[in-house]
Amino acid sequence: MGQDKILFLAADTSRSKAYAQTMAERGVHVSDTLIFKRDDAVQNKVYKAKNGIFSGEGKINGILLPDLSVPLVASCSCISRRIHFIDSETVNSPEIIELIRAIHPDLVVYSGYGGQIVGNGLLSLKIPFLHGHGGYLPDFRGSTTQYYSIIQEKRCGVSVILLTDDIDRGPVVAKKMYPLPDACVDIDHRYDNALRADLLTEVLERLGAGYRYTPEDQAGEEGGMYYVIHPVLKHLAILALQPEFRKKPEHINRDNGE
Repeated sequence: MGQDKILFLAADTSRSKAYAQTMAERGVHVSDTLIFKRDDAVQNKVYKAKNGIFSGEGKINGILLPDLSVPLVASCSCISRRIHFIDSETVNSPEIIELIRAIHPDLVVYSGYGGQIVGNGLLSLKIPFLHGHGGYLPDFRGSTTQYYSIIQEKRCGVSVILLTDDIDRGPVVAKKMYPLPDACVDIDHRYDNALRADLLTEVLERLGAGYRYTPEDQAGEEGGMYYVIHPVLKHLAILALQPEFRKKPEHINRDNGE
């Protein structure tokens, strides 16, 4: 899996901002960015980052927390030579498929809207789609898995996978467990996205240094499937971030590497 020509396919979301800002901070660049569902007011807003590097809003556990007030296009301008815009609410629009076919990248870094699934029209292009999943696979598939991981493991997990037509079951490129955030940190928009951005950028850094990944197939791996967490359970997970509840269970002994 190489990275000679990389496309960042991004919806205007907090996750996309986290990806772009983390890549900028660590000097990772892509050849093209495609932002879909353009907002002309945002596109034309001028924003200058000091020396082209975003400081974000500080770090937690050594990981950059994104500055969500920065427009996505400004974040992307620090990592990409060319930025394309398509006015579409869905990643599977014919216009997006045709533009990606024309760019013909070696790799697509995907950051779309939550709940959208990359369809067969894009997957049939036979271009690898790299995706950061907020959960340690195969144990935590599905939605809002960080909260379940906080409750069960007292840690947060992230996996970088190649997308297939089987949700969260694509080949795993890298995975890692991270420490819990402070109780005051927004998990949904800040910490989860920061973790995904951290590991995904690490993958891109290693590809840039010539490393060639051999993705791990999940075939035959049962794991667990989780659905949108109930508000009461979510509240319990947030309570678990308080210092008096943060002790790691004795039975947990998971490798922190890939």
